[in-house]
Amino acid sequence: MKLYNIFYIDTTYGDKPSYECTTDNPTRWLLDHNKDRVADGNEPEYVDDFEVVETTLLIYNKESSNEVI
Repeated sequence: MKLYNIFYIDTTYGDKPSYECTTDNPTRWLLDHNKDRVADGNEPEYVDDFEVVETTLLIYNKESSNEVI
């Protein structure tokens, strides 16, 4: 499974990109994100407002691990 980190790009004030979330589906995330924004009375945002970076998930603490170090 591919995962993506999503960062908001602040073009108004020039702040560094801020982390929004990690998802397996950036397109679906943006649709849900905009649905919430519009419901709150805000304008929708566009894909160009975000930086989407593929990431890798590494899990070290598995609850059911029987591994001995």
